Amino acid sequence: MGTDLERTMQSLRLVSKSEQAGIEAWNTVVPDDLNEQTDALGLDRGRLIVRVPSAAIRYKADNWLRGGGLGELQALARVPIRSVQMKIVAQNADPKTDSSRRTK
Repeated sequence: MGTDLERTMQSLRLVSKSEQAGIEAWNTVVPDDLNEQTDALGLDRGRLIVRVPSAAIRYKADNWLRGGGLGELQALARVPIRSVQMKIVAQNADPKTDSSRRTK
């Protein structure tokens, strides 16, 4: 049972290192204006998952990827990245500063 547990832990460490390599590659290659607004979350079967705050930022990131960014990302990453999947996750508005939520 000890060797099975060791193999499982070793496998988890490899997955963690792969995800970290993909995240580091994204943070290094992506332009600064996109880097400030996006978060690479991890890898899923060769697909890098990236969180974006809006459709506009997703469009901008997609244009960067199509314009050669994906190639740069793949060249820098120490793991194979087939594609990038962007998930739009809107940031929660602060109820203290959001004027549309104020009651009159």
